[in-house]
Amino acid sequence: MSHENYAAGPYWFTPAPMRGPLGCRYPSGLFKKDADAPDYGPIASANEKAAAIAKQAADDNLAFQKEQYEWLKPYVQDQLEIGSDASKIQVQQAAKADARGDEQYNQYQ
Repeated sequence: MSHENYAAGPYWFTPAPMRGPLGCRYPSGLFKKDADAPDYGPIASANEKAAAIAKQAADDNLAFQKEQYEWLKPYVQDQLEIGSDASKIQVQQAAKADARGDEQYNQYQ
């Protein structure tokens, strides 16, 4: 049986060839049951360092955002008051336009 096209064949499942992602064979002993467990100590310590750096960056970002909030708060409140005043004027103008429309409608009845 050829391993070139391992999905084809008379069987429901034909096993894949023992080749790595670059086409070379896997190193011998890779799938041994008595192989030593890998040492993940350096990865764990790197994760701790990365977590400490990420926490410091997050704390700095939070402090900056709080400072920005306090600095922008009066401007935002002024803008909200201006918007509220403008909407009140628009409601008054709409009421006047409605009254004018009713007056003109009744004029031609």
